[in-house]
Amino acid sequence: MQPVRQAAGHEGALEDESRDIFVKRALPKEIAFYQHVQAGVSRIPEGLDDEAYEQHPDAPTADLAGVIPVFMGTLMEHDAAGTGDESSLSYEDIKQRLNKNGQGIELVTESSAQHSLLASLSKPENHNVGQGQESPLHPSNASIVLENLTKGFIKPSVVDIKLGAILWDDEATPEKQERMKKVSETTTSGSLHMRVAGMQIYAGKEATKVTADPERGITPSDSGYIEYGKKYGRSLTDADISACLNKNMFPVSHLGYDRASALISVIIQELLYIRRVFRRIEMRMHSASVLIIYESDLQAFDDRLNNQGEEGVGPLYQAKIVDFAHTSLTPGNGPDLDSIEGLSNLITIMKGWEM
Repeated sequence: MQPVRQAAGHEGALEDESRDIFVKRALPKEIAFYQHVQAGVSRIPEGLDDEAYEQHPDAPTADLAGVIPVFMGTLMEHDAAGTGDESSLSYEDIKQRLNKNGQGIELVTESSAQHSLLASLSKPENHNVGQGQESPLHPSNASIVLENLTKGFIKPSVVDIKLGAILWDDEATPEKQERMKKVSETTTSGSLHMRVAGMQIYAGKEATKVTADPERGITPSDSGYIEYGKKYGRSLTDADISACLNKNMFPVSHLGYDRASALISVIIQELLYIRRVFRRIEMRMHSASVLIIYESDLQAFDDRLNNQGEEGVGPLYQAKIVDFAHTSLTPGNGPDLDSIEGLSNLITIMKGWEM
């Protein structure tokens, strides 16, 4: 296992060397959310026609499963010793679930950085909970195992957009609620119900033309990536967010006009579908994100664009909803209008870029 470079989110997440799986520590709330979705999908009989499927009470949950990462199970610290219960996955379980060709995958550890995978999983996350204390709802040995959304991409560009104006749930400490309220009130989270949490954009040689700006959270690298940190997202305003994202999210200077235009159009369609799914689900997703990933290797982009749907062709783009640590099911209370408004505003912004 090795640490994951993320556009935003919690540090300490791990991926295997082949980028098939993604492992991160999780609150019980997030584990319960994924298990609920998985159970809903399992209750739908196979072979239903479209009409029967739409009438099934678990159809909205099954649709939700299609717009979030595939959940493979939970991983507990004691699983390596073979003492886990049936609801958690051992490392062998993970290998078998990914073993599609009889060869399995190799899970490795970074011996120079960590003595074992278990040691890395039990390290405290590098983020604040309350006043620097670990939450009692955050067991140090509980992790979720998900599909790695960057699997198959050669030069993935990743955009993390935080949804909603309410960035906390009722279980947060008063101090954290106050801190998150201030973040919302002073950023586009409050006004647009969405905010750029972070971006890692591959721009190739164009990255060398970008000047590092620590005050705004802009960091170009020799690898061709430009990282836009949380400071960047918090610095954007209603007046400049569209122009700034249009320039930096799909850089025409690297992608070219036609590729950028194609990406914008197809990703808008993905976001419209996600919004339709949201409107059928009764839940509250405080501080969830829409994660947009697209291929930035130009040769791979062109090959995949011209051969979409063919067997063995890697992904060109995808958009998924992630981060459910503060998500609650709210039957009878309607859909999450806060997150839906943020998604709608993102769609409106991107529609303004259509070429």
